[in-house]
Amino acid sequence: MITPDQAISSEEFEQLVQGIGAPIGPFAVAVSGGADSMALCRLANSWAKRFGAKLTALTVDHDLRRTSAAEANQVAKWMAGLGIAHTGLKWAGPKPQTGVQAAARDARYALMGAWCRDNDVGTLLVAHHRDDQAETYLMRLSRGSGPNGLAGMSVTTYLHGVHIARPLLGIPKIRLLATCAALGQRWIDDPSNHNPRYARTQIRARLAAKENSGDIAEKTQGFGIARAARDRTIRSILKKAATEYAAGFVRLNWRMLTDATEDVGAGALGRVLSRVSGAPHGPRTNKLAALHRAVARGLTATRSLHRCLAMPQADGHVLIFREPRNLPTVPIVAGSKFTWDRRFVVALEPGSKSDGMTVGPLGHKGWGQVRDRAKSAHPTIPTQLCYAVPALFHQERVISAPNLEVPSEMGRFTAQFSPTLSLFPYPFAVVSSGKTPIFREAKLAKDYETPVLAEFGTKIGPFANG
Repeated sequence: MITPDQAISSEEFEQLVQGIGAPIGPFAVAVSGGADSMALCRLANSWAKRFGAKLTALTVDHDLRRTSAAEANQVAKWMAGLGIAHTGLKWAGPKPQTGVQAAARDARYALMGAWCRDNDVGTLLVAHHRDDQAETYLMRLSRGSGPNGLAGMSVTTYLHGVHIARPLLGIPKIRLLATCAALGQRWIDDPSNHNPRYARTQIRARLAAKENSGDIAEKTQGFGIARAARDRTIRSILKKAATEYAAGFVRLNWRMLTDATEDVGAGALGRVLSRVSGAPHGPRTNKLAALHRAVARGLTATRSLHRCLAMPQADGHVLIFREPRNLPTVPIVAGSKFTWDRRFVVALEPGSKSDGMTVGPLGHKGWGQVRDRAKSAHPTIPTQLCYAVPALFHQERVISAPNLEVPSEMGRFTAQFSPTLSLFPYPFAVVSSGKTPIFREAKLAKDYETPVLAEFGTKIGPFANG
């Protein structure tokens, strides 16, 4: 039963925000229109007014139901009535037949992350709460996740170049409902939340029956403490062992990985693979462990995993770079900017000649053009490494490959390496009901950037960390 005293006060929300690190500068709130996000938005708006911060509400229309556009419009009307700046985003294009919820989540964060980057917004608040954390724990437990997965969601993460913050992660859902009731705020009930075809819906029903989300959320705390310590160790190792290049590859000192415990060494390798591949998640644990063991023994042949190739070098390093397969070729017009292969933000300046222009992988043929045009091969760079970098084409002719220092002949074309996950993300923070984060660090992501070598046998372009 919901009672007025369960509502979250402005003072309590201020403590929650300060506990995870208050946003510096403009910030955004993900607002679906459900009770959770409406409560968060109302609380965040009050906080923003009190401290003079600029807030924008972001709503994603996933275009999965006939009513989705109307629901997004309703949110826009609520925001207008509250005087809150609002932007609607749409997940366009064909939708998958399976894994719809996971695909929608990835698309949602990609769209909101891109908007935040384009508008110089560094923090995105999302409304995950204690019941969501309990559901995540049970889902991962059913899938056989290890200790790191069972730590659940983090209060702060870094995704798509944006600081994702979950100030309500220790708060039960009933208090968010009470907050909406106290504010007289209506909300939209998403019917997919009650669809039994989804595993999360089934787990949600089990939790509601047992009313033990608080107990389960507490279980994540011990795992979270261990994960935070592991994450700090991985960052420390990678800062010394990994060198990242603007062309989207990483040079890794594998001996530094093998000096660590197997769990930490494999975790560091997995983070590099995720960074280079552009994938939003890491590789499967068993496959990652197998590759780590091969690297620890001294890799003798190129191995593939997670859309990446690991190529041993004579000097004791391993090159990790994107496999040259399943890479998109898409048209580009002057003035456009988008993410290519989940790894590079590409843009063609306004006013450029763009008729018949496409962005695609340089590939074997494109590399041949670059090599012939330079009248020299780049002897110390494995040619395979260059096949997966983005290039601007007119029909089959390479117009520009900026990360290989091939300037555009028809307007400025840029390709900045900026994949989903940072090599040095914000550290994990762990909470339980009514408690502030156990671990939080205020340093910015740039403090964790990898060392940069401007030369790799030949200059291959400026370093660009997403």
